[in-house]
Amino acid sequence: MLAEFIQLPKEGETVGPYVLRQTLSTSILGCFYQATNKLKHENVLLHIVPEALMRADSRFQQSYMESIQRQKRMASSTAMAAQEVQRVSGNLVIQYPEGNYKSMNDVILKRSEPLPEERVRELLRGIAEGLTEAGKLNLGHYFMSPDFLFLNENGELRIAGIGLFQSIQYESFERFVSGAVIPISGDKKKSFSALEILSPEIRNFKARDLRSDFYCIGMCAYFMLTGSKPERRWATPTKARKEVSDGWDLFISHCLEAKPADRFPNYKAFLKDLDNIDDLTAEKRPETGQLFRKLSRVPLPQALESLLSMRLLIFVRLILLGVVGVLTIGSASMFYQIIFSDDVEEVRDIPIRRVATEDMANMIVNVSPRDALVTIRGPQSGRFTPRGFPLFLKGKSGHYSITVMAPRMRTIQRKIELIASDPMKININLRPDFANLLVKGAVGTEVYVLGEENFLLHLGSIESSDGLIINDRLLTGTYKLVGLHKSLMPALTEPLKLARQQVEVSLSQPPRPTELVVNTEPEGAMVFVDGSLVGVTPMSVERLDTGRLLKVRIEKEAYRAVFREVRFEPGQQIVLSPDPLELKIGTLRYRIDLSMPNAPELWELMLSINGETRRAEETESFTLREGGHQVILEHPDFFPLEKRVTVMDREETEVVLTLQPRPVRLNPTILDEVPVRFYVDGEETALAEAGYLPVPASREVRVEAVIRNYLTVIKQMSGKPNERMDWEVPLRRIPGPEKGEDWSPPYFDMPMAWLAPVEFTMGSPIDEFMRLPNEDRVTNVRLTKGIWMGKYEVTQDLYFRVMGDRPSEFTGENLPVDTVSWDEAMEFCRRLSEFEASAERIPEGYAYRLPTEAEWEYAARGGTETPFSFGGEASPEEGNFHSTYAGGELGGKSADERYGTLPIGSFEPNAFGLHDVHGNVAEWAIDRFWDRHPGGTVEDPVNLRTGRGYALRGGSWRDSADRVRSAAREGAPGRTKRNSIGFRVVLGPELAP
Repeated sequence: MLAEFIQLPKEGETVGPYVLRQTLSTSILGCFYQATNKLKHENVLLHIVPEALMRADSRFQQSYMESIQRQKRMASSTAMAAQEVQRVSGNLVIQYPEGNYKSMNDVILKRSEPLPEERVRELLRGIAEGLTEAGKLNLGHYFMSPDFLFLNENGELRIAGIGLFQSIQYESFERFVSGAVIPISGDKKKSFSALEILSPEIRNFKARDLRSDFYCIGMCAYFMLTGSKPERRWATPTKARKEVSDGWDLFISHCLEAKPADRFPNYKAFLKDLDNIDDLTAEKRPETGQLFRKLSRVPLPQALESLLSMRLLIFVRLILLGVVGVLTIGSASMFYQIIFSDDVEEVRDIPIRRVATEDMANMIVNVSPRDALVTIRGPQSGRFTPRGFPLFLKGKSGHYSITVMAPRMRTIQRKIELIASDPMKININLRPDFANLLVKGAVGTEVYVLGEENFLLHLGSIESSDGLIINDRLLTGTYKLVGLHKSLMPALTEPLKLARQQVEVSLSQPPRPTELVVNTEPEGAMVFVDGSLVGVTPMSVERLDTGRLLKVRIEKEAYRAVFREVRFEPGQQIVLSPDPLELKIGTLRYRIDLSMPNAPELWELMLSINGETRRAEETESFTLREGGHQVILEHPDFFPLEKRVTVMDREETEVVLTLQPRPVRLNPTILDEVPVRFYVDGEETALAEAGYLPVPASREVRVEAVIRNYLTVIKQMSGKPNERMDWEVPLRRIPGPEKGEDWSPPYFDMPMAWLAPVEFTMGSPIDEFMRLPNEDRVTNVRLTKGIWMGKYEVTQDLYFRVMGDRPSEFTGENLPVDTVSWDEAMEFCRRLSEFEASAERIPEGYAYRLPTEAEWEYAARGGTETPFSFGGEASPEEGNFHSTYAGGELGGKSADERYGTLPIGSFEPNAFGLHDVHGNVAEWAIDRFWDRHPGGTVEDPVNLRTGRGYALRGGSWRDSADRVRSAAREGAPGRTKRNSIGFRVVLGPELAP
């Protein structure tokens, strides 16, 4: 597999809806950016994962999306959950929460000295908190280098990439790393390269769990504490930074144990030791495993070598050295030692002693070259790098095997017999074991070798027809060669066995097809050929038509388009590199409107264009790129004005900026705790959270305080923008009814007419047409106390507000309530009385109740003695009943022509202002029904004890005219409910039925 060069976006570029402001960190799993979401105008943390990872692992994206869904249930804000995920140009783009971030890697490397111990503890606690929450959802990190740790603007720790590495299959990750070449920004000699952070079990493709994250935490803790990363053999924290507590040595060593079982078992144990660093010493802890040994130097990477297979170890070590994808040959001895040391069995026997002088030695070993590695096995064993000096050793007698290896040299193994008392000298000179190769091909071809691990290594260029001779770069072995030429097709050979004898290879490279190469400054422009999109610059497209004129259009957002015409010959390459693209520029002219009352001073205004502060002028114009621009005008006493203005190329756009004043902050004070509603110019307005009432500034305003059971308080006022004003709201209870005046109970929409004490004749005369027997005994009635009677029958809306029920058969808010029993009508009156009594609005000795028959008939007659309040004749035009009543005859319209109740007030009132006393619904009286009036003269008559059921007066919509006369009466049981029965309320002297 050839190396795949990954082109990640750069600062300033636009990716989907995001503008990349700053590159924060880069790893083999992509780049983190501080970006702006153009759609939401938010600064966010953005992670872009290269498309190559999705190609290497077809299941990665689905697995990671499932992980992201679980992330959203995390309670901790330390471990960040991805907010949005989308594919843009093949790459996976992950948006994290809004904010401004700094990479932990940059924070530490830019400091003049390491972080304070307490700050390191605080950060480690944050990591433990975040990963604990992630672990509850079966999520881990396993790849947590400082490149995945960030600080927000408040200095709070945030962890990105939860579940990312967990979603990648091991074998896919190896395939991705071995074939992908990602430009790494930053100095990886000082910070961590891609795989240095991985725990040993992950490097060896073994099971991973939360203990794998402790390994990452240990590496990060060392980096935070010392300001540097552990090298191949690294000093303990106390030696790297003398002033820190000794406990850090054991704490970090506990994180970095090679075996997961020797690391912290859980975050509870981790936090316990973290909180007790000062007491964490080897003397105070039992010595178990590798953890509590006294360390002067901890050979971390070396301790892992025996855990890994040779094939994977070579791969991992290449990446640890920062050698990813394209390598160069000719590394130093350290490189060779790390890569190839596992060809020799790990030395674990009794060590052979190295001494200082020749006189003390009985084995003197001289090797060439100076960077060779000497491995000795026998009764005593050891591994040494002489560095060009004789190796002075002292060992026991016996048979030994000496193996010497060095880069680009043939390994030599020699067996000797050492007699301890007889010093011996051994000289070993290694010879290079290079392959000899002659590569023929087109001049200008770059030649590469494809190694066993799929790494592409550059060998040189063919500069003449004699070809390229390679005799000092490749060790003997089997290779594939790759030839790359800008004008020819790539060449890839079959596997070649290369030896010391020269092998000649000819590269077969047919001509490339036609190719159009387009480069622009800046990059990222879209290229169209004959109207079809073919790529984004820098780009090339092949196999375009020959022999005809092709129209090329180059476009980039915010830049002017470039047009070219090209014509290809067979095999021709055409490169278009136009002059730098010209920005689309327009003119924005603004004018600040200062004509409003209490206008601010110009110098007090703050103006910004696209986040850049400018001095505010009353009018000004300047040039901007084509597109949308954010204009913000601010003043502390006015609401911020934000406008999105679109500027077009070569055009002038004018915008008028008018500030809206902040409201006057009216602070109402009410001595009693009573519920109150405020209305500003008739519109209900709530108090702000700070407790003030917002009132429009710079104009006359009417403010009302509406308080239940109290009179509404009105304030006419005006104030300046953002001015604070106090208002002490006086409380005055709503007064009750005044005798002699009409009355309407507040909140109930039930107007009532005042009826003064009076004397009248009740019943009908003997000659009244269609009179009933129960109307005789004309009675002279004296009502000694005035009452208030409802001008209308009780409506369905009013009944619902008091009773919370809608019993009527004919439905309508303004229709009289029907289908109510006498008991329900009485309960309505009781509740109304209770509410009004609590507000102290009922005259003493009075109550809301049903009228007596006498009260009802007096009110219905309206001062008349005729059959109806409107005279001696009646027709359906004067009330909701049917038939006519005139001249001793009853007849006229049929009841079928009007069915059901009508809205209250549909007909003219009587002389007392009462509506619908004739028809619509029959009305309950408080009296029990008796067949005869008492006769004679009576005072305030009422029958509360004797009778059959209760009296109904006034007739209904279903009755003929004779049944709705003022004197007409009937009775019904108290539980009766009909669609023709309702009631009317009076406020009169209390009665106890």
